[in-house]
Amino acid sequence: MNSRALSFQTRKAMQVHLGEQAGMELAELVNHLIVRIDELERSKVNVTRVVPEPEEPCIYNINSFRRAA
Repeated sequence: MNSRALSFQTRKAMQVHLGEQAGMELAELVNHLIVRIDELERSKVNVTRVVPEPEEPCIYNINSFRRAA
């Protein structure tokens, strides 16, 4: 487990104040979220935009793409 995991005192306090089962469920959820955050931080990719985004969305008239009959 990493250094951000819940301590024994924190888990015990949650079990005392919320009840045994609810405290354990909440502690498991928090530990799962910690692991998921660590995973996301390790796999994070920085995105560099090659083409700047347009300031206004481009809206095309569908009739401008049709051939004249």
